[in-house]
Amino acid sequence: PGEVQSWGGEDGRQAAWSPGGWAYDTLRRSYAAAAVVAGTLYVHAGLLPAVATAAVEATRRDSGGADTADEQLDPAHALTQRVWADIESEAEDEVLGDSGPLWTRVLAKGDEGHACAFLA
Repeated sequence: PGEVQSWGGEDGRQAAWSPGGWAYDTLRRSYAAAAVVAGTLYVHAGLLPAVATAAVEATRRDSGGADTADEQLDPAHALTQRVWADIESEAEDEVLGDSGPLWTRVLAKGDEGHACAFLA
């Protein structure tokens, strides 16, 4: 109750965290869903092959179908753009779902043989 009131009530909290609200806009400007450091892609939970492929395909589609070589795509940027697009459209798909890079636990808690197959 106190936390909600600190936002000025439920309406104030909702307004702050909705697109155009100050909290949402601050997070949108400063949060990256992924980062590339020394050639390695890092995400919060893990990146399964189907999600990586979907992010690359979405980037190609959003760039007007340009035939861009995979090595020219910035995977961190592509994934971050896909996450924010899905949040803003309230999409329920593999990026924001249980298998997405923000929530999947397959690699951390899954059966070792199953998890290792994704990394091979």
